[in-house]
Amino acid sequence: MLGGGIPFLAPLVALPALVVVIVTVLPRRRRNAADERRHPVLTGVRLASTVVTLVGILLGLIASIVLAVSEPAWNGLGRGVILAPLLFGAVVLAVIVAGNIVVRWLVSRRAERPVAAGSRRRPGFGALIPRTLAAVVAGLTLTTFVMVAIAWMTGADDDRGRPGRSFTTLSPDQMHGTSSGPWPGEFYGIFAILGMVVLLAVLAFALLVVRFRAPAGSDLESPQVDAMGRRREAEALFGATGLSIAMLVFGIAGSMAAILLRVRPDARISGYELGLGYDLAGAAALFVAFVAVGVGVWCAVSMFLPTPAPAGAVGDDRRREAPEELEAGV
Repeated sequence: MLGGGIPFLAPLVALPALVVVIVTVLPRRRRNAADERRHPVLTGVRLASTVVTLVGILLGLIASIVLAVSEPAWNGLGRGVILAPLLFGAVVLAVIVAGNIVVRWLVSRRAERPVAAGSRRRPGFGALIPRTLAAVVAGLTLTTFVMVAIAWMTGADDDRGRPGRSFTTLSPDQMHGTSSGPWPGEFYGIFAILGMVVLLAVLAFALLVVRFRAPAGSDLESPQVDAMGRRREAEALFGATGLSIAMLVFGIAGSMAAILLRVRPDARISGYELGLGYDLAGAAALFVAFVAVGVGVWCAVSMFLPTPAPAGAVGDDRRREAPEELEAGV
């Protein structure tokens, strides 16, 4: 069946998505290179941060795989698979924040002189948060809740009474029916929602750490360098969160598409016909799954190729803000 081959179609979407993303981000990479020529310390920070991100991805993959294959009482029948992408994201966020604290501590240790008290100025949240990625994360979060709500409302109990784990249909005379699963309804949905809340809470805490962390560096340009580094770190955090949620959306939507696209053939085998609505619903779920793959690839690339700070933002030395503006965090 087409539904059973959905996971194998993901690379066909990921490859062109990766090409599009690379074409899109090359200009921003050139702009970042220009920033690094003006502030050479950024190159070392970027390389160290890249290593930190890679370590976070590796540890996140290990943690998520362990969770997915473990089978404690609460984690049976695939619940760990639902939570694995969210655990992956939470681990990556924690490693990025902790690793970059170490990186900036090492940078400050190598500084020629300590940071003066008057230069402890930090960018505000408006300059720190990458708006496009933040909008993407918000859209993925909304999509997840919508998909879970639809699966929750349309799911049925399985043969052992587990709620929302089966998708059933009945013939017009109520004499025949089909039952397919596992359906990502209530049995899995409640864990997906709780995991999402925890992941977003970890993201919020990580942003607070990045925002209020003491600056590193000691030269006259340290406020600009520090602000650029913080923004790059914030973009990596949002990219990791977006990648994590995109993987969850792909899993939920892909599971729904795999079942919906085989409902009508199964019903025909059982001796009755169903409307085209099931095929349309399956195609819509398949489309959402493929879009999630493309968005996830874009988020992953954004973790390593950050968007340059907009002109006039804190940390952009094309406009020098007054000390009182920087102190206020605007």
